[in-house]
Amino acid sequence: MKNLTKSLPILGLLIFAMACSKKDTTVAPDPTVGFSAAVQKVAPQATIDALRKLGMTINEGTAPPNVTGIFLESPTILLATYPGDTKKVGDKVVDYTYKFFEPSADNTTIKVSYKSSAGDANGLGSVVAGNGKKFTIFSELISTSGLTYINIISGEMTSTGIKDWQDSYVLKTELEKNRVWKDGDGFSELKSSFRKAAPSEDEQNVVLGGKED
Repeated sequence: MKNLTKSLPILGLLIFAMACSKKDTTVAPDPTVGFSAAVQKVAPQATIDALRKLGMTINEGTAPPNVTGIFLESPTILLATYPGDTKKVGDKVVDYTYKFFEPSADNTTIKVSYKSSAGDANGLGSVVAGNGKKFTIFSELISTSGLTYINIISGEMTSTGIKDWQDSYVLKTELEKNRVWKDGDGFSELKSSFRKAAPSEDEQNVVLGGKED
């Protein structure tokens, strides 16, 4: 009995050593790839694939930057569209001013408003993907005519604005009819106030429509 009593601590040490020697094989999710469930709920993978096929940049990841601010998209140029569209690549529409505000603590949700001479939207609850300084915002909005659109905005944050701004308005019932827009000078400036942009020279000379026209 005495020998058995002495062996119990040794046995305990062996079991402890074996437990410590086992490696944790759990792999942490990579925050630079993939989309959250919230993003996939707003934008089906088929829509993301179709927009990428047209040349739109859609940034993946679950660790996006803070995109809070007011930004001017000008000039707004059609980068790509679907076959048979009445608009053509290179067409220009009115300028848009966007406001991104009230981000969540982890920057994965935010509210989006915009103003333009073609129409406004206020406080759209949105989800954000991305990593590093690159992001993509996904919103679902209902137009004044009652149609539901998916609005997707991509870019790269800088201290003075958003580089390589691209966006798309996709009618949810016609996901194959995708249009991709861009800021024509490649940069959307950070602004201090949220108001409609002053009419550009083109807007003064000819009536320009909006992205949904």
